[in-house]
Amino acid sequence: MPVRLGLIGAGRWGKVYIRTLLSLPDRCRLTHLCTSKPENAALIPHPVTIVPGWRELIAADCDAVIIATPPQTHAELLEACVKAGKPCVVEKPLCFDVATAERLDRLVQAAGIPVLVDHTHVLTSAYETLKRTVKQAGEPVRMVATPVQLSKTPARIRSMAPELGQHSEEVLLEAGYSQDEIESLRAAGVMGPGR
Repeated sequence: MPVRLGLIGAGRWGKVYIRTLLSLPDRCRLTHLCTSKPENAALIPHPVTIVPGWRELIAADCDAVIIATPPQTHAELLEACVKAGKPCVVEKPLCFDVATAERLDRLVQAAGIPVLVDHTHVLTSAYETLKRTVKQAGEPVRMVATPVQLSKTPARIRSMAPELGQHSEEVLLEAGYSQDEIESLRAAGVMGPGR
């Protein structure tokens, strides 16, 4: 029997999860969807229960939860999933500070609930080196090949390039913008609606 999954968020990344889940019908089935746009249910060709809020989805009759919401919600939603005994996948970043990450790690370890956090290269040493190099150059750096070689295995493109603005929020957070400042930019139409 396929694993019954609930998805919180049907923005850019939520739609990626929907496409992926639809390609694995023998293994998993999206049964519950929490979205601010109920019309997103049309993306799923089989019946799905639209749930009005994330608390209802976590309490719903599904086996596991995927969290694909704006980054500032991830820690709270993960904590709720773990306390409810629901395994989950949570989009990156998990949270914005070490203390919260350590607290969540202790919670997950104590509960013994499977949790997978998607990753991002923003927190890797290779990314830090790239940022430092660009800053020292003082001008745009043109990349004509894979920017970082991590092994002797030749680099190759394994997925499509990100959508325009897909990582704007992460980049702005890394640059020191607050969540309120980012929301102001979004409200002014400077950047897209986000996830």
